[in-house]
Amino acid sequence: MKRLSGIRLSHHSLAALVALYFATVINLPIYLELKQIFADSAQVSVLFAISIPLFFWAVFNLLLQLMSWPYLAKPILALLTFIAGALCFGTLSYGLVYDTNMLINAMETNASEAGSYQSVNLWIWIFFLGILPALLILLIPLKKPASVGGFLLKKLGMIVLSLVIIGVIAALCYKDYASVGRNNSYLRKMIIPNEFVYSGYKLARDELKTPVAFKRIGLDATLDPAAQAAEKPNLLVLVIGETARAQNVSYYGYERDTNPFTRPLDPIVIGPVESCGTATATSLPCMLSLLNRTDYDRDVALNQDNVLALIKRAGVDVTWIDNDGGDKLQALGLTSVKINNTVVDINCNGTSCFDQIIINEMPKAIQAMSGNRVLVLHLIGSHGPTYFERYPKNMEAFTPACSRSDIENCTSEQIVNTYDNTIRYTDFINAEVIKYLKTQEAQFDVSAVYLSDHGESLGENGLYLHGLPYNMAPDTQKRVPMLMWLSEGAQKRLGVDEACLRTKGKESGISHDNLFHTLLGLAQVNTEVRDDSLNLLTSCQ
Repeated sequence: MKRLSGIRLSHHSLAALVALYFATVINLPIYLELKQIFADSAQVSVLFAISIPLFFWAVFNLLLQLMSWPYLAKPILALLTFIAGALCFGTLSYGLVYDTNMLINAMETNASEAGSYQSVNLWIWIFFLGILPALLILLIPLKKPASVGGFLLKKLGMIVLSLVIIGVIAALCYKDYASVGRNNSYLRKMIIPNEFVYSGYKLARDELKTPVAFKRIGLDATLDPAAQAAEKPNLLVLVIGETARAQNVSYYGYERDTNPFTRPLDPIVIGPVESCGTATATSLPCMLSLLNRTDYDRDVALNQDNVLALIKRAGVDVTWIDNDGGDKLQALGLTSVKINNTVVDINCNGTSCFDQIIINEMPKAIQAMSGNRVLVLHLIGSHGPTYFERYPKNMEAFTPACSRSDIENCTSEQIVNTYDNTIRYTDFINAEVIKYLKTQEAQFDVSAVYLSDHGESLGENGLYLHGLPYNMAPDTQKRVPMLMWLSEGAQKRLGVDEACLRTKGKESGISHDNLFHTLLGLAQVNTEVRDDSLNLLTSCQ
């Protein structure tokens, strides 16, 4: 402390040092990515490679000099340094990128989900790369500017120096920067903390915009006359999965048997299906929205009727049961049951519950409804990184498992084993849904649909979890499983040829875009916004 008190830095020197820290230490993840890109390149300019840290320093220095003013420099630089240390851990350990969608996902994460990401490694990392450097910034005394003119002149000098360095590097290596940048456009999103700050600004700006007026669609939604004249009510169960990727599902060629429970029930396999997003905050509203992935806008989707609202408008009783930390505003106006995960019993550990508990709630929910019914079951499924908390111990078929949240410290085999156990357990849940529906055939024409919201990375190419920007996310985060099961009564009611539907399900190009229209078809709801070219049933009726 005494040595620190003897140091006197100018505001400009402090900004330059923090810029150096950002350019050399904090952005280690992007250097590792560049190393791989260079390894795959036929030829790399040595001058270009050497210039990158200097270019980063010049850019960071330029930006930080503009923020470093008396009374503001220390708190701003300390806060950015603390945040950057935490972001570095996420990017280096899991391959996370902090764009707007990731920030939205983080904001909508509840306490239970946030707790699952905590680990000793995380806090050690944050302490040494974030907290300790931030404290040093706050403790080191700064020189008082001798004069306003002198202060501004020195600041201008540092800014000019940065601009000169950037200009010289651009003159010598522009072709290399342009080539690598165009071919790997995702790299800019990896720069810490630039993307985080920029995305935070965009998010705040969007929140301050004039709210989008809520739009009612499908005002003409009515139940098909055939449904009104049917002998029995219709009962449709929609099971929304969490973080299940198609690559680890046996039905799509995976070598392990992760579907032993539904296979005897012979469900109709659809896909693999292309997801609308790579995180729940995007995928869940999108998959229930009229909007397609290419024209999806979060503000529009959240301020417009979803498919469940249209089904309810047609006179169908709709209930949502949630075991995944929230419905992302998708159950507005519906009967909604939120699983209490704070209890400790055979199904819950005080922060999360096995999906068995949602099966236990299903009969009560159906009995409480009347007429034609749609029941939505929102599973916690394969939500990571605490995969081991998603299934009971007696369902652990693949071992050794990874029984910790800091999965980067588990072996690849352990991570895949644990994740596969979650897929297998979800298959058990789907089988329980179908088995229960079979017991209700005398009372209802029954059907079920299972569809996951997004996939997951399990260490491939150094990536873990999910949430990468769609254009840079691997298929493991975008290809998801979908199953459908229709009783004989439902097939007759809908006029569906099951063999045709099985063939249809194998076609390529099926995506979350199909769900909105297929659900309207299964619920027998007619409306002008239903597009039967996207309804999976149409060509088989």
